[in-house]
Amino acid sequence: MKIGIIADIHFKASKNIFDRLEMCKQSLLWAYQQFEKENVDLIVNLGDVYDSSVVSAETIQTVSSIFKAHPDIHEIVIAGNHDSFNYLNTVVSHLSIHNDVEVITEPEKSLGLSFLPYRKTKDITEDLLKELSNDVLFSHIDINKSTSGSGFRLPGV
Repeated sequence: MKIGIIADIHFKASKNIFDRLEMCKQSLLWAYQQFEKENVDLIVNLGDVYDSSVVSAETIQTVSSIFKAHPDIHEIVIAGNHDSFNYLNTVVSHLSIHNDVEVITEPEKSLGLSFLPYRKTKDITEDLLKELSNDVLFSHIDINKSTSGSGFRLPGV
């Protein structure tokens, strides 16, 4: 399976020195073009689509317009720390209304891969990591050489 990975776009309406919203939009559209050129089978968005869990209507409309024009490639979006009010309520949930977009807000295994949305270090337990044990783990947390920030190591590593 060929996977295209994007992360930390941080969409936000801001026009200080440059038009940040437009810059983010062009960056994501460029990434989608590259994924189509490379014939990827799956796009994994590692979170922080938005810069904050409080998002302007303009920003949501811009992001929605990009996802409406989404390439015909399945995309999994995992919630990042900037996307989340709390673990169950996330500003990126609305993206799942678009074709081929799946939003993951809870740790899970899917398509033979493991996904771990943002969690505070204290909430990443050894049991959770064992449950997610897999050849590939996509996450929005600190992992260094397969060891989480709280010192847990993934089994078999």
